[in-house]
Amino acid sequence: MVELVKKVDHLEEIKEEVVKFLSLLQSTKQFPNTIELQAVVKYIIAMKSIVNNHEDSHYKNSLIFDIISILHSLTGTSVRQYHYIFRSFIENYHRSMLDLEDNDEMGVNQLFRSMKKKYGNTVESQIIIDFIANEYDESCLYVHSNTKAKTTVQMYYVDIINNDDFDEDTLSSTITKTFVILKKMLELLIVSRPDIIENAFYRNKQKLKYLIGERLYTLMLSRIRT
Repeated sequence: MVELVKKVDHLEEIKEEVVKFLSLLQSTKQFPNTIELQAVVKYIIAMKSIVNNHEDSHYKNSLIFDIISILHSLTGTSVRQYHYIFRSFIENYHRSMLDLEDNDEMGVNQLFRSMKKKYGNTVESQIIIDFIANEYDESCLYVHSNTKAKTTVQMYYVDIINNDDFDEDTLSSTITKTFVILKKMLELLIVSRPDIIENAFYRNKQKLKYLIGERLYTLMLSRIRT
């Protein structure tokens, strides 16, 4: 994978980066939902800008690696592989939001409890946290289900290499799933810690607006002013 985000000084350069990365993805296969896919790339750039402006940590860097890996998994054939990475992404999002130390080994259940305790102080934030938790549970069910467990090893392997789980409908719904989870994660960050985003985009509000869209940008402004 080429580097997704370069240091840019102007909005036009960010737009060019978005176009280049979309072209890179689409050189591997034809994607549906190109508008949502473009939004996903923008959200990734926004998240990386926030992470780069924040205190460096293993979990925050892993968060960015995971989401880029999620996009890369869409160019493959395995939905199950997508869900493996998707789970890791959600876990690292929680660890990053909780500002855990690099050597922290908090279990998944405790992560979700700690997240709700720290950020679930409004109905709005509770709904988002519950949504993310439900998405995680759904991926767990997908990862742990194995309908071919009783087949021979050889037949199992042949099925894997010959099967493309990402038919058009599945690929479309998976792109939507990725788009929605990123949007919710950014929304939770906005309603809980708007100062982090404001600091990352200090004097670059137009860049922020382009990356996260009108609705989240308006929400961001309302949080800064209150």
